[in-house]
Amino acid sequence: MSGTKQRKPSNFRPGLATWITLFAAFAAGSPAAAEPGVTPDNSFSAGRALSVVNVATAEHEDRVWLELEGYTPLAATKLKPSNDLLKRLRDGFELPTELNPRIQAELNWYLRHPDYLDRVFTRAQRYLPYIAGEIEARGLPLDLALLPIVESAYDPFAYSHGRAAGLWQIIPGTARRFGIRQNWWYDGRRDVVDSTRGALDYLTYLHELMDGDWMLAIASYNSGEGNVLKAVKRNKARSRPTDFWN
Repeated sequence: MSGTKQRKPSNFRPGLATWITLFAAFAAGSPAAAEPGVTPDNSFSAGRALSVVNVATAEHEDRVWLELEGYTPLAATKLKPSNDLLKRLRDGFELPTELNPRIQAELNWYLRHPDYLDRVFTRAQRYLPYIAGEIEARGLPLDLALLPIVESAYDPFAYSHGRAAGLWQIIPGTARRFGIRQNWWYDGRRDVVDSTRGALDYLTYLHELMDGDWMLAIASYNSGEGNVLKAVKRNKARSRPTDFWN
């Protein structure tokens, strides 16, 4: 999230377009996304969310059969809507969806690499329910819950050469600025509670700084607010639009 280029894990797909693709795919309501494979206790997998798992709905609306390639179909399972975390996220998405060649290219990559999404969402199971709850409590778009996928692939021990660390890839200066403790024994950037609070504080600040434009706020989080402000100023001077895609 600093202006310095960060090195991501080798299995990582960086870029804001990647993040936009994630929430666009969820919000688009594809057959698999509309009926994710859900089991009790908030368990889920990315494959089930993005067309990797075939979920056949039974005649009764409150029951589904979960079918995974290579596994024997499970008996019908009672659905509890409150336990469907992916549906809860989609219902809380607020950013407008867009489909353009850059987004389509990322969607195609995810379709070719379902194993990547499966790894990321398996790792996210420990943290995503808490993060979604904190975002909801603040009244922020639940789209933001997908941001750590791009920042760290939901790895709390991720560390970049730009010195960004944790799920939210926060650099030391930003951590101090937003009250995230760091010392010899403890680094709050790797703590899901401290880092989520700090990251959401920072995103809220950026949203206000960018006059309510969440796309520019997220771009600022990823590349530095100074870089985005300069780009906006440059476009204004040229009488060009100042939205993210321009």
